[in-house]
This record gives sequence, structure tokens and C-alpha cells, in this order.
Amino acid sequence: MNEVTMEQKELAEVFLERIAASIDRILATMDGLTQDDINWRPPAEKTNSLYVLGVHTIAYTAFVISTKLCGKSGTRDAEAEFSAVGESVGPLRMSWQLQRKQLSEEMAKLPPGALDKKYDYTNRNVSGIEVLLILARHAHEHVGHAELTRDLLKASKAAK
Repeated sequence: MNEVTMEQKELAEVFLERIAASIDRILATMDGLTQDDINWRPPAEKTNSLYVLGVHTIAYTAFVISTKLCGKSGTRDAEAEFSAVGESVGPLRMSWQLQRKQLSEEMAKLPPGALDKKYDYTNRNVSGIEVLLILARHAHEHVGHAELTRDLLKASKAAK
């Protein structure tokens, strides 16, 4: 296929909407929490704070869409994502709103064949549609992590 059809653009937008809904849910887990709360990590190895989950999911989504589907060059600092600390959810939410708008604009201008094209993604050869599916699943998995982390935070505070 040598052009992106209207159906493909609509499908890409549906995937982006689902990804955005998951990111919005992650950010919502931080509503009403203090700086200490959003940066709290469960007392287990390799756990992440709510803030880290938000930063990482936004950064990873933007990186993959921009570099894979939209063909832009870019790098990602995963170490910074997983060591991020924030004062409140507000600035992260504002950043996400801007990033979401930019991603929507980029996806509206997908190059011809972007959704059918095969991409090297985590050492596998997958189509653009599969990339979006993987991103949607990734974001939704982090919703579960964020909701569990928030519940563990509440339990730890109640136990004190």
C-alpha cells in the first residue's frame, strides 16, 4: 500500500485515544497526593513511583511513535525516566497535554504505508498497527502498576 487511507488514519487515532486514556488514568492516580506520595516507591526491588510510571509511559509512547511510525530521529533517556522525581502531577499533566496534541498532529501526517510497513521493534519485525497495539498494551499495563502502587501507598499510610 503506498498511501495512508482514511480508515488507517482513523484506526491510528483510535489507538492513540486508547493510549491517551491509559496515560490519563495513570496521571489520575496522583490526584490529591503530596509530593512525597507521588514519589513513593513500594518496598520491593525494581518498583516505580506513580510519578515515574507517568513520566516513563509518556516518554516511551512519544519516542516510539515519533521514531518508528513518523520516521523522526531521536533518542530516549530511560535512566532519567526511571529516576524522575516530581513536585506534583500538575506540570506532568500539562506536559502530557502538549505531547498528546503533538502526537495527534504527527499521526495525522503519517507517511504513506506507515501502518503497513514493518519496523524493527524490540528485535521483532512488526507492522505499524502492531506497534500501536504494543504501545496501547504497554500503557494499559502501567495503569495497573499505577493503581496498585496507589493502593499500596494508601495501605502503608493507614498502617502508620
